[in-house]
Amino acid sequence: MSFQTQTTNWNAMKRFICLNLLLLLLRPSHAFAAVLSSTNNGVYIAIGGMSSNECLRYDERIVWHAFCTNGSVDLNYPAPAFGTKIRMTGPDGREVAKTDLGNSFGTKFEKVRRFEDTASQGQIGYHAQHTGVMIASGAYDPREGLLSGPVLPSPQQLFKMGAPGTYKMEIQMQMFLVNRDTNWTRKLLLFEPVKLSVVKPPD
Repeated sequence: MSFQTQTTNWNAMKRFICLNLLLLLLRPSHAFAAVLSSTNNGVYIAIGGMSSNECLRYDERIVWHAFCTNGSVDLNYPAPAFGTKIRMTGPDGREVAKTDLGNSFGTKFEKVRRFEDTASQGQIGYHAQHTGVMIASGAYDPREGLLSGPVLPSPQQLFKMGAPGTYKMEIQMQMFLVNRDTNWTRKLLLFEPVKLSVVKPPD
């Protein structure tokens, strides 16, 4: 192969690489909008919708996941009655009434102090607890979203949303940090409320 042919092939390859890099840079990027909680013992929560919209839609299911600033930790998160409190104000600033489903959230939130407090009344043992298991690891990446996290009902399933507009929703969560080195003891982590904007468009 002649030197001129090699040079021509190399120039064509460079043009091909440059074109692909340009297409990669021009490709639209979709960042998933999530709101992050405060950090507690290195753990924080990201809460958002299942789409890449900046605001949560009123009919969009809510998804969340825990992350950790110092390695990887095990968590037990209680069922909504024990581990999740919710509140919403409407476009007029007034508190929005909850649906029957919404009223089931946080009913035993204040009573939880120990892992055993998440058990059904009269039941004992690990399998009596109403908790899920999660590994919190690494930082939240808005490019990846929260699709792998637990899913909660949509705002309209939790609240009686009437007029169109922007609503303010608060979600407060608590869960247990598992310590394998001390015979699987669990420490209660309480997070500050996460505030989300929820949009209900006109009919």
